[in-house]
Amino acid sequence: MKIKVDFTEFTSVLGYIQTILSDKSVEDKIKNVIFLVKDGVVTMVGYNQVTFSRTTLEKAEVYDVPEEGWEFQIKANDLNKITSAYSTLFKTKVEEVDIEDDNVRTKITVHEIPIDAEKDAKLAQDSVFEVENAPILAKILSDVKTEFPENYSSIPSSDLLLYIGSLLPLMNNDSSNSTASKLNFAEDYVFTLNSSCSAFFQNKLSDEFKGITLGYSSVSFLKKLSEGTDFVSVAREKVYLCIESGNTQAFMRYKPIKINYKTYVQRKSKEKGIVVDRLYLKDVLKRMGSISTDGKMLIESSENLTVMNEVFQQEVPLERYKDGTVGINFKISIPILSSLILGSDDVFAPELFIYLVETSRSYILYIQDKSGSWFASTQASKV
Repeated sequence: MKIKVDFTEFTSVLGYIQTILSDKSVEDKIKNVIFLVKDGVVTMVGYNQVTFSRTTLEKAEVYDVPEEGWEFQIKANDLNKITSAYSTLFKTKVEEVDIEDDNVRTKITVHEIPIDAEKDAKLAQDSVFEVENAPILAKILSDVKTEFPENYSSIPSSDLLLYIGSLLPLMNNDSSNSTASKLNFAEDYVFTLNSSCSAFFQNKLSDEFKGITLGYSSVSFLKKLSEGTDFVSVAREKVYLCIESGNTQAFMRYKPIKINYKTYVQRKSKEKGIVVDRLYLKDVLKRMGSISTDGKMLIESSENLTVMNEVFQQEVPLERYKDGTVGINFKISIPILSSLILGSDDVFAPELFIYLVETSRSYILYIQDKSGSWFASTQASKV
């Protein structure tokens, strides 16, 4: 039993699978690439406890595979080591790779050919690697053969990327199943929370993306599926959120939302606040962050916001301000504040609204744009 795969396509699919396996909650023993070969079709599968994907190879050939098919898996680390060894070559290139059954092991043959066939004909080589062929657990094999739903919706991938691209950087890839490793799709908002900040977008997605929570690896893979395509197919079943993009189908286990997020929304107040230029504030924060991660912000007049630390000071002109805001001073983490200016500068309005809600020892900063389609918050100590 043998398959021949295109090297470029093969390494590209490995990159997809690596996104799933890189989740810190994934145990080493299941960091494998599963191959399903049947009816002349080769499908590569990546699996973890919450997400799995399968991609059909367009440029694969099948030899001597019985009618019932051939199923096997190879450690992802072994495959990544082999392919990376041939990713950058000076005199030769790899176009095809053979993978064949060799009893208890799997034999991988890399066909190396010269870039200049006339000048370097002698450089044509076949390199053979013998890797372990571990059995596939029955539960995993059953899961990865789940049928994709017949009824699905087609949604613009740009809609998904608007949310994921903005909120994924605020999530944590950790193994503790924490709140910070979750992206929540409520009826009204898509949001994520961590110990230092929160971020909310008005949820204008289809019903498949309402009332569910997805983990870090699922969100990361959803981003990858949405990139480079105009539309993705989406269906939601009892256990899985199902996504299809090109030759790849993904199945993501979701959970209900258990966080009482309403308090984050309800305590926001527009009574005190300022408006600044979004891009200019980002420039100033970048400048300041290169010196120190901590700073102070002083609203000492109706003209400017003073951003400063021990060795740096910059005035940020105020576009507008609310009565009662002058005189408010607070400490801030520059990286956190920078991360809370959400979304693409090309998409959102140039004005940035910063509202301040006072507590006994601090201010809660609420940051949003003019449309109110998103807001983010963090706590800042009083100076």
